[in-house]
Order: sequence, then C-alpha cells, then structure tokens
Amino acid sequence: MRVGFIGLGNMGKPMATNLLKANHQLAVYDINPACLEELTKMGAIAKGKPSEIPPCAEVIYLSLPSHVTVEEVMLGADGVLSTLKQGQIVIDTTTSLPSVSKKIAEKVRGVGADFLDVCQGSPPAELAAQTATFMVGGEARTLEKVRGLLETTAKKIFHAGPVGSGNTAKLVNNLMSLTNTATSIEGLVLGAKAGVNLEVLYEIICSSGGMSIQF
Repeated sequence: MRVGFIGLGNMGKPMATNLLKANHQLAVYDINPACLEELTKMGAIAKGKPSEIPPCAEVIYLSLPSHVTVEEVMLGADGVLSTLKQGQIVIDTTTSLPSVSKKIAEKVRGVGADFLDVCQGSPPAELAAQTATFMVGGEARTLEKVRGLLETTAKKIFHAGPVGSGNTAKLVNNLMSLTNTATSIEGLVLGAKAGVNLEVLYEIICSSGGMSIQF
C-alpha cells in the first residue's frame, strides 16, 4: 500500500520503520532533515512539505508533538487538507484533544476522505517491537480498511468509539496511570515514615493487592 507519514520523532519513527519493513511504499515528511535522511536510507521517499504527502499515498499518518501542530499540518496553507482527495484516510496518532480530532475529522470528511484518531498506550520500545496497544476513534469500517497497517506496530487494537474516542481513552488512561503512580509513592513514603522497612514494604506491595502499577 502507498502510505504517507508526517512526524518521525520518538513515536513516529518506529511506526514508519515498521511500515517499511512490511514492504509498504512510504513517503515521509519531518522538519528535522536528519529524521528524513534516516528513513530515506531505509527506502522511504522524502517530501518537502505536508501538502506533498497525499498525492503519494492512500493513507496518511500523523505523529506530531501536539494538537496545535496537528492543526497547522492539516489546515495550514501547505497542509494535508489542501491536497487531500476523496477516498483517502488520515490516521492521527498524536496525543491530541478530542475536540481537535472532531474538528479535523469534519474538514477531512468535507473532501470525501476519512479520519481516525489512533492513540498508543505504549512506549517507543513497544512500538518498535510491534507489541503496542492502540485505541481508535472513528468509523469501524474505516478501521477495518487500515487494520493491517496498524498491525505492523500494534498487538492489541481497540475500537473505542466515534472520532475523538481514541484521544479520550488515552487521556483517561494517562490520568489513571499518573494517579496510581502518585498514590504508590505516597503510600511508600507513609509506610517508611511509620517505621516500616522500605525495601520490605516494596516487596509486600508487589506481592499483594496494593500493586496497581508496574514499578
């Protein structure tokens, strides 16, 4: 399949690399020339701006730093939307805002294309190892069209609901993870201050119901 990829940072690079390893034709864009050079050495074709990606691809991935960058790359003067055509699919893997995903999806649908927000609940190492977990927002039929592409990186793929649901699930997951981390730290401090041996307390928690995160 002809695939475009915009954003080759810590999260984007392993996903793009997996697509190349699976023998997909890949056109790439990033503001960092070093990232482009590394992927072109592996067989990707580098492009000079986001608008040059859709003419080379059936599916366009985004992996960007923030929702602000997503709007710039999609809606800017040289953005993806300016050359996006009917039947193409945009997969935004950025940890963004659900409201921005819905806004972008509406614009994408306006030209007859489809949009998915696909958030990863995994670190870069799991992306590279193809064992990541993806949570997807958008139409189920669209997800099925690109499931094979997503499976080049993900071991588990969950359809969370309509557009924005992928980002919502990711934000909920992050909230719970941070809350569990904070609670675990406070619990260890509390036990240590009360005179419990900290190393023993750690072992107790890891072997009992208090273990809610992986230390």
